[in-house]
Amino acid sequence: MGYNIAICDDDNLMARNIKNSMLHEFSNKGWQDVTIDYYEDGTRLLSSIETDNSYRVVLLDINMEPMDGFQIAEQMLGSYIITEITHIIGSG
Repeated sequence: MGYNIAICDDDNLMARNIKNSMLHEFSNKGWQDVTIDYYEDGTRLLSSIETDNSYRVVLLDINMEPMDGFQIAEQMLGSYIITEITHIIGSG
């Protein structure tokens, strides 16, 4: 079974940079079976988790609309088993 990670951020460039950095680090450590999925809003992330709750780590942008990262985390923690949720604090 692979290691699945979700990134939820409305800033596509930020999410892409985080994803690429993580994949680079995992590759350097010899981790081959890592999947990182990107969601531009919490609604899509929550919908995906309802269908397939395979994420071990979820990274959330704090400042998003219509749901911010804290609201998404509350819904996830109330309904789904997630190993770790990390909030991303960005500037801009």
